[in-house]
This record gives sequence, C-alpha cells and structure tokens, in this order.
Amino acid sequence: MGPAHLDQTAFAAAVNVTQGAVSQWLSGRRSTPTDVEEVLRQLGLAWRGEAVRLGTDPLGRYLTAPVERWSPVFRPRGRFRLGIHLNWSGSASARWFDAEDAGDVLESYSLVLTNGTAADVHTWIDPELLARFLPLFRISDQRRTAWAAHLKSLGYAVKDAAEEVRRAAV
Repeated sequence: MGPAHLDQTAFAAAVNVTQGAVSQWLSGRRSTPTDVEEVLRQLGLAWRGEAVRLGTDPLGRYLTAPVERWSPVFRPRGRFRLGIHLNWSGSASARWFDAEDAGDVLESYSLVLTNGTAADVHTWIDPELLARFLPLFRISDQRRTAWAAHLKSLGYAVKDAAEEVRRAAV
C-alpha cells in the first residue's frame, strides 16, 4: 500500500484490523475510520519528511534519519509485517513479527535500520525504544555509532552498550 510497500494484509496488521476491513475501505463499501485516516495522513507525511545523512555503512550505502524528533506512524499490536523492501528473505509466513515478543521487535527494528530509509525509520521505529535498546540491535558498529550520535543530538537518552550487556547478564 503506497510508499510503505505494504500489501493489504500487512497494512491491516500494522493498523490492527483485518485484511477484509482494508479491502472494504479500498472498494468504498465501508468508510475508513478516522484513526486509520490519520495513520494514512502520517504515512504520507513520513515519505515527504526531511532527512539527514548520518554517514555510510560498510557497503557504502547512505545512512539517513529523520531530521527532527518523531513519533512512529505504525505502533503495531499483535502480529505485523514490514514492507517487502525491508524484509525480503524467507517465506511469507516467516516474515511476520509479534509486537509482544521482544526478540521480534528487536529483529524488526534491526531490519529497518539496516535496509530502510529515513522515511522507513519514521514509519516503523519508536525513537525512545531505539535510544533505550540501541546496543542490542543487530546492526553494524558504524550504524550504531551514527544513530547514537544522532539520537543524542535530538535529545534522546541513549543507553551505553556496556551497561546494557551488564544488565542482560544479570
């Protein structure tokens, strides 16, 4: 669906409704709820937002981030799926995540941070969670360092990697 590259099923999961409801909205058989209209408006804004270049990763790809503090467009509850441009490997059923499973959330954030743009970050990533758990994401050191500096510049409290490792060991 649109610039987020979500099919109806993935969009439905991201806004916590059924795929049938999305189909009815798109066909005009049912009106789109106000809260979903707001998500769609924010999604459109996310793709036009300003981005800052944080540097490059080990493969030479640009790292981009929202230029200002942000709130994520999607706050999934239950099962959700990222756009295919972010998570393309594995079977269709294996690409689903559970928002209640910390490991799934960490994995989904790692995929967005590795494969996504500033707009994808704005769409899927809660900056407070990113700052708090940055040391735990499976991303390159270049990405982690760049994100830590950017989040600090926006006023977020970024956790120290050594502190998080000690807490995880306890």
